[in-house]
Amino acid sequence: ATWFGGKKVGGNYPNLTGMDVDRAGNAYLIGITFDPEFPITANALDSRLDHSPNASILFNGYLSKLSPDGELLYSSFLFHLHPLAVYADESGAVYLSGAPSPDRYFPISENPFEGEMKLALLCKISPSGRDLLFSTYLFQDRVYDLEVDAGGNILMGGNASNSQYFPASLPVTPDAFDQSYNGGMSDAFLGKMDPSGSKMLYLTYIGGADTETFRDLAIDRFGNAYLTGTTDSRDFPTTEGAWDRTFNGEIDSWVCKFSFDSGPVSVEESPRVFSLNPARPNPFNPSTIISFTLPAPGNATLTVYSVTGQRVRTLLSGNIAAGTHEMIWDGRDEAGAPVSSGVYLSRLESGGMVATGKMLMVK
Repeated sequence: ATWFGGKKVGGNYPNLTGMDVDRAGNAYLIGITFDPEFPITANALDSRLDHSPNASILFNGYLSKLSPDGELLYSSFLFHLHPLAVYADESGAVYLSGAPSPDRYFPISENPFEGEMKLALLCKISPSGRDLLFSTYLFQDRVYDLEVDAGGNILMGGNASNSQYFPASLPVTPDAFDQSYNGGMSDAFLGKMDPSGSKMLYLTYIGGADTETFRDLAIDRFGNAYLTGTTDSRDFPTTEGAWDRTFNGEIDSWVCKFSFDSGPVSVEESPRVFSLNPARPNPFNPSTIISFTLPAPGNATLTVYSVTGQRVRTLLSGNIAAGTHEMIWDGRDEAGAPVSSGVYLSRLESGGMVATGKMLMVK
């Protein structure tokens, strides 16, 4: 463990905004500071701290690298960039995304993806921490997480917003899963940029009619992307066979997987399997939702029983299409009378397969 920062007190302390650790155990710290004595190493990429009266702490960003035993290997300011995400690859090169200062120039490389000032910026810094390998503006929406795949492509996730001053303008690619802003205060987005930082290979919105908030991004060894976040949208896009395809109220979490194997990128669908999902809510009063999945079309029956085996209510019986379906049990028997408190069993039968679940009615 170690302290980290300068010698000043009060409002000058460094504010850590992100961290990554490479395979060798080196730690890469990013943040913002207003401390003129913040530790900066010799031959730093940028050694100038703006502490003029009109300067904002929000745009005095830094990048610092610590060895596995806590030694400061290099430390640099970031041309008035407010860093938001950091990724270190196997060579020790560092990828940063952040918000550039509106009145300070960040050095942009030749042939960038975007050369005009935007609210988001992406750059790559050499393993020594002394050289800017590439830098480019992106768009008017912030990037909050970065990953790099085996081919050196840069994946990014963030929030796309729509406002009076900055209407939705994400430059989505022609093969995007969703090419339009969906509504609410923000959509999530997923982007994939080539290793040079000059071409956006893929960019899509992710969301429903209300607000989505991006939280985290990860990739697997095949280059598939996984994103998580929260949503207020009842129509958030879900795939057949998903564990839960129903909005559960107020704010839900979500996770999705994108495949980049071949052709247009699409949300990865899970294989359909015969399943009876847990009732929700459970315990319940007065009603609950019972969802199930059929791998193929066919006759199916969904029945509610008492714990003694007595049939209480047949919710569904007939020829049902493949996919995920939902039924609402209103807590009443076949005659329409409310059932008493206690444990009840749901039983799904189709194609010679059977699944059961438990529900608790409380009054």
